[in-house]
Amino acid sequence: RFTSTVAHVVLAAALLGATAHAGEMSREAREAYLRSAKIVSMKDIGEGATHPTKVKLDDGNTKMKAIFKSVDLRQKWASRFGSETTRGYIDSYKNEIAAYELDKLLGLDMLPVIVERKIKGRRGSLREWVEHVIPHYGHDEPSPDVDRMHDQMQAVWLFDYLITNVDRRTHNLMLGPGWAPVLIDHSMGFMDFQKPFRPMYRFPRET
Repeated sequence: RFTSTVAHVVLAAALLGATAHAGEMSREAREAYLRSAKIVSMKDIGEGATHPTKVKLDDGNTKMKAIFKSVDLRQKWASRFGSETTRGYIDSYKNEIAAYELDKLLGLDMLPVIVERKIKGRRGSLREWVEHVIPHYGHDEPSPDVDRMHDQMQAVWLFDYLITNVDRRTHNLMLGPGWAPVLIDHSMGFMDFQKPFRPMYRFPRET
């Protein structure tokens, strides 16, 4: 059933044609850049429970901003989310990387590029800074195709269902050009629920 679902999601992504992150560099090139470019500066963002750090990189030709997250918190006692209970609580940079790899496998292209990297003795996830985001309020972008937007949001919900994400809020669901969803902050994904958190009862046939 899961394999069939994945196949249908890949087909839906192709039909939607949603590319949230357009740039001059390919995804593979951006991954290589994040792994190897020189760290120019690091600054605490000052927000977020995981205390992420804003990083500036430069390889001599290209400059890029990124977010570094090294949190790896694992608690063995049960935690409640809504009406469901997990047997443990995890908030880890490793989940960021796993979510990105799943997004690639499904062909959804909703997550910015993320790699694993060791910086100043700390291992963590390094995510490219998201550019060209439509503000939630006061933007001048034309209204989206409502049906297309609905299908894209269904893909978001299905992705969150697959990674048992408990932290999808307005601050980590952004909109790129053409109102394409851009998803960030998945360190609290892959929770150990006995039943799915916020289960999906239906989604469009195309997805």
